[in-house]
Amino acid sequence: MQDAVIAAILCLLGLGAIVVAAIFVFKQKAYIDKSTGNVVTEIDVPFLGKLKTTTPAIGLCFVGAIFGYFAYDLMKKRGPELISFDGEIQIEQGNSPSIDVVMVGITSGAWIQSRTPNGSSLNLPVKISVPNSWTSYQAFAFAVGGAKSRPDIIGASLDNPTFKLSIKP
Repeated sequence: MQDAVIAAILCLLGLGAIVVAAIFVFKQKAYIDKSTGNVVTEIDVPFLGKLKTTTPAIGLCFVGAIFGYFAYDLMKKRGPELISFDGEIQIEQGNSPSIDVVMVGITSGAWIQSRTPNGSSLNLPVKISVPNSWTSYQAFAFAVGGAKSRPDIIGASLDNPTFKLSIKP
């Protein structure tokens, strides 16, 4: 959350610098030097006085762009930190031939995995990465195609990110 506040402040500073630069450009006055016939521009900058170039406006635009880049850089790094839950699914001997797929997940549809049992092994190891910012975690497994099997659901925690589920008839 702190990153978002800092990024918002940087964004406002960048936009402010660009707006001030635009005001300086629009308030610019062009004069003709009578002795040389050249066009001379002046910008009345507070605290600095009159400057005879558009450099401050261009400089402020670059400063605004730099603030905007830093705000973007802070926000692109804001992703959830993922933590891996290691699990194991046991399929009871009587269910093995009737199960086509075992669905395993940790509470959110974006973090669901499915495994196909090969018939010879009744244990399916899984590793699921989920954000570490959730308030609670529950692991679940159910068999697709196993008409007589029951799903298994168990609570999980960040303190011990492991789970062991069993699919029984």
